[in-house]
Amino acid sequence: MLVIVEPAPGSCQDGPTALSACLKSEVGDDTLGSSGKSTGDFQVISQPTRATASVQMDFIDLTSEGETAWRKRFDRRYLPSNQLVQQVQAILSRVHAEGDVALIDFIRQFDKAEMTTKELRVRQEEITLALGHLDPELLDALSASKKNVQEFAQRSRRTDWQAENVQGGTVGERFDPIRRVGIYVPAGTAPLVSSAIMTVAIASAVGVPEIVAVSPVSGSTEMNSALLAALDMAGATEIYKVGGAHAVAALAFGTESIRQVDKIFGPGNAFVTEAKRQVFGYVAVDLLPGPSEILVLADHTSVPAWVAADLMAQAEHGPGSVIAIASWERETLQRVQSEIDKALPNLSRQDFLKDVLAERAYAVLTHDREQAVAFANAFAPEHLSIWPPRSQPPARSF
Repeated sequence: MLVIVEPAPGSCQDGPTALSACLKSEVGDDTLGSSGKSTGDFQVISQPTRATASVQMDFIDLTSEGETAWRKRFDRRYLPSNQLVQQVQAILSRVHAEGDVALIDFIRQFDKAEMTTKELRVRQEEITLALGHLDPELLDALSASKKNVQEFAQRSRRTDWQAENVQGGTVGERFDPIRRVGIYVPAGTAPLVSSAIMTVAIASAVGVPEIVAVSPVSGSTEMNSALLAALDMAGATEIYKVGGAHAVAALAFGTESIRQVDKIFGPGNAFVTEAKRQVFGYVAVDLLPGPSEILVLADHTSVPAWVAADLMAQAEHGPGSVIAIASWERETLQRVQSEIDKALPNLSRQDFLKDVLAERAYAVLTHDREQAVAFANAFAPEHLSIWPPRSQPPARSF
C-alpha cells in the first residue's frame, strides 16, 4: 500500500526559513566548503505526519483545495540568513585582500586538500590523462550532449540587426560574446558532469574566447577525471581546482593565479549563491538559483519509466533537490511511483535518492489539464518536462 501524506513541515516548500536549510545542503560545498513496494493503491492520510524512512512520494490532491491554499503551500521565496551573509562576506573580503594566500587556506580548511598556487590551475597533462581514461560509452554520451546543447544555443542566439528610422538615422542592435566568463561547476557531493556541458558548451557555442571553469576537489589535488574531461570537451580554456564562495571571489576580484572575469555563471550551494549575490554589481552574474528541482506534467500517453528517470536523475543531485509530478490522472501517478520502486534498488547514491523521496518528492493530482498548467506556472520549476511530447519515444528502462 502506498502511504500518502501531506508535505512535512521543514520541507523546501515551507517558505524562506525551510528553504534556507534546503539550500545549505545543495550540491557543491558542504557547510562552508566546496566540497516499501507499491501495490498501486493510494491511502490518504489527512494529518501532516510521515515516516522518514519512506521512499514514497507525498501525494497532494489539489482537486479538493482552493487555489489560494495550494499556491501558499508551494511559495518558495527565499531570504538568506544573517549568519550566511556574514560568513560569505568574510570569505569574499579575505580573498579580495589576500588573493592566492586566502584561496590556498580555504582549500585546506574546507576541502581538506594541501595545494600550492602552482597546482590551482589544471595542467594539460592532467587533461590528456583524463581523456585517455574516459570510458568510451561516457565519451559518446558527452559528445552527444555537447552537440545537442550547442545546437540549441545556436538556434536561440540573438542576431544583429540594423534599420533606418523615419529621420534617416541608422539604428539597430549588435550582440557580441562576452570576452571572459567564469563558470562554477559543483562537485562537492558528486562531480556534476552535466553542469559542465550545460554551461561551458553554451559559452563555447556563442564564441566566448576565454571560458574559466572552477570546481572543487575533495581531499586531493586531483580533479575527477570524468568532470575534467567534460570541461575540456565542452570548451573550457582555463580550469581551476577551487570551489565555494572563495572561488566566486577569485572570479569576481581576481587573484595572482586567476584573472578577473566579466560575468559569472553556474549553480552551487547556499554559499556559492550568496557569494554571487554579494559580488553582483562588481561583476555580472547570471542568476541566483535555489536547490535543483524538476516538475513533470504527464498523462496516460507518457512512458512511466522515462518520467521516473527524469525525476530520479534530478533527485541524485542531493538532499536539497525537489522533484514532482503533476497529473489529472491518478493512475499515471501510480505507474510512475511503481517505476521508481523498481529502479531505486539498482541506482547509486541511495542515501541522496531516499532522502529526496522521503522529504521533497511530490505526486500532485489536479482536477484537470488546466489546473496542472496553473500549478506548473505557480511552482515555476527549474526544469519542466511536459508529456506527451510531439512524437512518442520508444519505451526504455533505467
